[in-house]
Amino acid sequence: MPAGTAGSGLRRGAASEFLLEPDTIDRVGRVSRGERFTLPRRGVPVAMLVPVTRGEPVAEVIAELRAFRKGRRLGGLSLRELIKAGRKW
Repeated sequence: MPAGTAGSGLRRGAASEFLLEPDTIDRVGRVSRGERFTLPRRGVPVAMLVPVTRGEPVAEVIAELRAFRKGRRLGGLSLRELIKAGRKW
């Protein structure tokens, strides 16, 4: 259901939990404690409410990418050629 319709869980222009329907506020609290919910539309899953997870530290991700790059070469191709070959138009 579009936002703002009965039973959608959100009112039109919702921007905070103060605008959520009471049932949704309860679910947000449960999600913050680790639960996950799948939201269906006409019986088909269309969205999920999941807890926010903190990502890996940026420095760690950069170090992993640099380690992955070591020893990998383009086999004589230039990066420009590979970019050109990957373009459809």
